[in-house]
Amino acid sequence: MYRTKVLILTSDIALESEIHQLLLEHPDKYTIFHQTELAQKTDLFDVTLIDENLIDKNPADFLAQYTIELFPSTVIYLTDSIELNDEFTAVKSLTADYLYKSQLTASGLNNSIKYALESRKLKREIEKQQKRYQSLFYNAVDAAFFLTADLKIENINEVFSNLFGVKLHQINGDDFKTIFNDPTEYERFVSRFIEDDKESYECEMKFNRLDRKGIFPGHLKISALREYYSSSATPSKMISGYHGTLSNISYKKRISSIKENSSRIAMTYRLARTLAHEIRNPLTNITLAVNQLEDEVPKNEETELYIGIIERCTRRIDKLIDQLLKSSEQKSLQSTECDIIDITNRAVDDAKDRAQLLDIKLITDFESEKSLYFCDSGKLLIAISNIITNAIESIDNESGQVIIGTYEEDGYLCIYIEDNGSGMTESQQKTLFDPFFTSKKKGVGLGLTNTLSIISEHKGHIEVDSEKSIGSTFTILLPIADILQKD
Repeated sequence: MYRTKVLILTSDIALESEIHQLLLEHPDKYTIFHQTELAQKTDLFDVTLIDENLIDKNPADFLAQYTIELFPSTVIYLTDSIELNDEFTAVKSLTADYLYKSQLTASGLNNSIKYALESRKLKREIEKQQKRYQSLFYNAVDAAFFLTADLKIENINEVFSNLFGVKLHQINGDDFKTIFNDPTEYERFVSRFIEDDKESYECEMKFNRLDRKGIFPGHLKISALREYYSSSATPSKMISGYHGTLSNISYKKRISSIKENSSRIAMTYRLARTLAHEIRNPLTNITLAVNQLEDEVPKNEETELYIGIIERCTRRIDKLIDQLLKSSEQKSLQSTECDIIDITNRAVDDAKDRAQLLDIKLITDFESEKSLYFCDSGKLLIAISNIITNAIESIDNESGQVIIGTYEEDGYLCIYIEDNGSGMTESQQKTLFDPFFTSKKKGVGLGLTNTLSIISEHKGHIEVDSEKSIGSTFTILLPIADILQKD
């Protein structure tokens, strides 16, 4: 049976003898030690009974100084009298219990030691849980955070710092709403979680990167932290703050979007090829019939007018069919080692004449001077050129500009084309890459369809951020894992 190791720390021989005798009334419980001054090896003991007369300075200062040295021993303070002042309050916070030397009894001493040991056990368990929780917080895979009760940012982990590009001292005390992209989404979050007094809440929404322009889709999980308060007649559990995690689901969204776009394009092209062949057969018959009519019908102004209309329309339909079939051809990539910066610069050079005629500025913003990639340079040039052309043609104001740049982010090499043109509605963005969708008067609607097909062949993706009357940003994302790697 384990015996609790008790150190009696006093220079008062009579007091030591009295305590020793009281502890011996429980002979199987305690192993008793005595010191007249604080020694170096106090960590050998479970409980230390310390006489206040040993302390020749402020008791709180003494205990604060030696608490670490006494650890893991638990301190019971032996005193002649107690004054209810700030000093004693500090003493109580540094000890497990206190006893009056004039009122010592065997049962009282035994209960005090039992209480001190239980307090130590509870304290250790709490510290253990705190360390585990701190480890989970600081080593979490997702961005983690703590908020105050009034939704101010109180603490963040390293993942959060990297995700938003800020350190704790830069964001500490800021409103939680600063990371939300849409104020309406923040108001919805407050309404559904805070005002409805829920214990936890999770949702998907867009968040702002705080170190630079840009947004990303994230999955937010947040829970309320509650503590008991007994200031009123009835103790209540009040919210003391919040904690949660936030994960960047850009990659997940991109993969889902890539699969959806690839499936939709493949299905559209299959349907288009089928329709093209079905239309071309009767179109051929119409052409032959018109040619026959030209030989048989008497020529006059009226017949020539109508036959001319039929011929022009059949030629236009035939041309559209050729364009559709050509755009739907799945040719293998001719991949070689290329410089993305060079390809992008070539696309910008090709667009300079058109931009100059329309008095539109072309601005380049490359993160690096060179960026090698294994790709089909010819096809990639077509894709980038198509987007730059679209950006130029969307501008109808006097101070038009298009910014073309590159950067690396989240495992992707990104090429962005940003304009201050007419922008698009959400419904327009949803059908943007569909064949024959166009807002141009003379457009066919196959340029962006072909562009998306090229980027998809490179295992990439295109993101569009647009606002009506503000402008659009097209971002081509090419997986960095494929840099200089052959299929």
